[in-house]
Amino acid sequence: MNRLTQLFSALAIAALIGISAPLPVSAAPDASLGVLKVSAGGFPGFTCAILSDRSLWCWGHNSWGQLGDPALSTNYSEPTLLPNKVTGNHLWATLDGGSAHVCAIDTAGALWCWGANTYGQLGVGTEDGDSHATPTQVGTDTNWVGVTALSEHTCAIKSTGTVWCWGYGDGRLGLGVTAGNQNTPTQVGTSTDWAVLDAGFAHTCATKTNGTLWCWGHLDDSDFSVDVSTPTQVGTSTQNGWVGAGTASACTITTTAAHTLSCYGANAYGQGGSNSTSYLTDLTPVSGGGTWISAGLGERHACGVQDDNSLWCWGANDDGQLASGDNTNSLVPADALTNFEWTSVDSGPYHSCAITTGRDLYCWGRNDAGQIGDGTTTNRNAVVLVIDGAELPSTNVGAEAQRAQILAQLALLAAACAFAVRMSAPVVKSKENRRR
Repeated sequence: MNRLTQLFSALAIAALIGISAPLPVSAAPDASLGVLKVSAGGFPGFTCAILSDRSLWCWGHNSWGQLGDPALSTNYSEPTLLPNKVTGNHLWATLDGGSAHVCAIDTAGALWCWGANTYGQLGVGTEDGDSHATPTQVGTDTNWVGVTALSEHTCAIKSTGTVWCWGYGDGRLGLGVTAGNQNTPTQVGTSTDWAVLDAGFAHTCATKTNGTLWCWGHLDDSDFSVDVSTPTQVGTSTQNGWVGAGTASACTITTTAAHTLSCYGANAYGQGGSNSTSYLTDLTPVSGGGTWISAGLGERHACGVQDDNSLWCWGANDDGQLASGDNTNSLVPADALTNFEWTSVDSGPYHSCAITTGRDLYCWGRNDAGQIGDGTTTNRNAVVLVIDGAELPSTNVGAEAQRAQILAQLALLAAACAFAVRMSAPVVKSKENRRR
């Protein structure tokens, strides 16, 4: 084989190696991946989801870098309309999105936050307008088991059963009236029996292992001066398990076999699901009964999944957030009118997203910031497929272009290599030519 042939052969082999080598970490995941967990972020709207390979993808509004990729535009008028992978090779276990920041726990138990940090809500020791477009670790502890974020504060639970909060320094942190802003995690009280917690707009609610419900912060949206600055028990029930917090409201699912969904607090749009618009002074069961397995609270609406895998929504519907195909409000749970089976749902202020038993992700509601993730900014009053667990879309044009370019180069090199082989082969004259 002459040098020309060797050269083209080497180039062809290099191209083959390039094709078989892993694509950059920003490339789209394998098409068989599904969605494990979704978080519908705050106003003006974004969404994040953990996939079955434990990668994390976000889309929508990105003015503060809350989508976790510094390469994305932070211009308000240029939202990211399709899922985009968060920077880094982390393996994520759980997450929650605030108004303009996200916090997530990796599979090793470390806590990371990114996005807006005006009041220290990232917990990384700084505040006053600082923001991070890539995940930044919160301290060095690796025993975090749950995290919640909304508005300008964050709270999290450790495996020790302790609750820690940081960010905007009013009652929502549960640290007392004089605590002020906190830019690193600060323990709430001394209890070691916290089980589940969720951050609302300006308050936080949590349940303990004994089934009691506790809230702190601004619990009355009719009088924002009412600020309960330390954990205060709500009602007397000892059967509360899951808890969700909305705008001056909370809902729980009981630990009993009935798994009753009950709500408390703000209800002006019927978001309490009790067939009224009266403020709910105690936990009140959602109308229609049912055994509930998941729920999500928005600003003026709520959605839930029952044990037969049906999806229901109630409250305000001006942006289509009830997924009913129209824009009619409902004071009681309304069937979302889908033919799918659901496992979980989460709600942002004006949109919601839910996961099917097949690990597909659907979203609906307001979409002015691209928070639905369907490539548009059109509001949706019915569920829209965002991630198909069997056909996960690529959102990294660069990676796909790279793959296509390599394939094209390989074809050219193969042709060149074949040509070189032909040129280097000895010329055998025909008998007729030899006679001449």
